Amino acid sequence: MEEYGYMKPKIEQREFEERVKRTQEAMKSEDLDLLFACGNEAEPQYIRYYSNYWPSFELAGVLIPAEGEPTLIIGPESETFAGSVSRISRIRRVLAFRESSEPEYPEARVCTMAEVILEAMNGKAPRRIGIAG
Repeated sequence: MEEYGYMKPKIEQREFEERVKRTQEAMKSEDLDLLFACGNEAEPQYIRYYSNYWPSFELAGVLIPAEGEPTLIIGPESETFAGSVSRISRIRRVLAFRESSEPEYPEARVCTMAEVILEAMNGKAPRRIGIAG
């Protein structure tokens, strides 16, 4: 597209990391242990803001603990695409985030939300969770 004088803007990795850090600072002031931001194809703003991933037919979420690394949550079919664009390195597939026709994935390794939350919290149960989206 550059031949037409249009350059696709690129947001640096550092900016995504700073977004998470600013959110974690705000979470501490609100006494939140965990923030769960969710979205879909029509309303991807939280997912894009934190990870650069745009869900296309499955749901997606981002878990941000008050301390530590965020997690991108996707459906069972989106791993390849999410891995190629996400600025969050920890990506987990959750069956509840699958497409609306609810197909089965007998061979897929998927996590439960409980497992993903415990991993994000380093094994501790969160006391207070904020929800966005």
